[in-house]
Amino acid sequence: MRLCTFELQGERRIGAVVGDRMVDLAAAHKGWLESQGGDLAQTLPTDMVALLERGEEGLASAQAAVRYGSGQPTGQRLSYNLAEVKLKAPIPRPGKVIMTGLNYASHIGEARMTRSEYPWTSLKFSSNVIGPGEPIRRHQLTNQLDGEVELAFVVGRRGKYVPEDEAMGYVAGYTIINDVSARDIQFRGSNPQWHFTLGKNADTFAPIGPFLVTKDEVSDVYDLDIEHRVNGEVMQHANTSELVFSISRLFSFFSQYFTMEPGDIASTGTCKFFVGRDKRRFWQPGDLVEMEIEQVGILANPVIADE
Repeated sequence: MRLCTFELQGERRIGAVVGDRMVDLAAAHKGWLESQGGDLAQTLPTDMVALLERGEEGLASAQAAVRYGSGQPTGQRLSYNLAEVKLKAPIPRPGKVIMTGLNYASHIGEARMTRSEYPWTSLKFSSNVIGPGEPIRRHQLTNQLDGEVELAFVVGRRGKYVPEDEAMGYVAGYTIINDVSARDIQFRGSNPQWHFTLGKNADTFAPIGPFLVTKDEVSDVYDLDIEHRVNGEVMQHANTSELVFSISRLFSFFSQYFTMEPGDIASTGTCKFFVGRDKRRFWQPGDLVEMEIEQVGILANPVIADE
């Protein structure tokens, strides 16, 4: 399934995208339960984290809702054209947004670094999360704004000290995160590590979406083309086959330090930057930034000045 969070007439709900339509999961599940004479107290929630917390049973109920809602029963409005709704980040306020650095062979070479024994890890504030189509604000203190296309995995089950060979059982699916960064803030001073968090965490610096794509929808997560474009010009292009640390390794590693909980989002890092260029192309107000990952979707956001 391609799960999403959407707004309709000011109300936020969760849905599943089928072609160019979006099924309202809670409404469709309620209709299905009524048709089956089921317990209406078991209707699906309208929040993505609450759905994930129901585990496999919740996802099975969502699939039943999709099948029922796609049929558009007489007298019931259970699905909408995507143009009718406003997509939000699939998890608008995740508990944790965990970022991974230097995890693509091409980016390690470009940075003139060596492969680390352990994943490089940082965090983004969940208050910076925005969804598809929402504007990225160029902070007043930066003249060097850009970002990175990153495949992210979404946690579906609570886990601590999870062995690597069991980790994929805790992953609900995948999404895209744009690791927006103010480079002149990130790398300023003689010891830039102290400014890393500031350069990565201004308001709107964590676009995520457009969907949470469940694992069964992706044929091979280690063979996906990824691309970052600005106004149609390619900034980054690679394939997830370059990943150094697998998703299983990352999940297991993170879980040794903190409990992974449903709705947490973790990136897998980014690829080489300089595609056919010898310097970065920083974003300006008016730019349209697109992050695309094969079988996962396109996350597009405009850039505006922060006033």
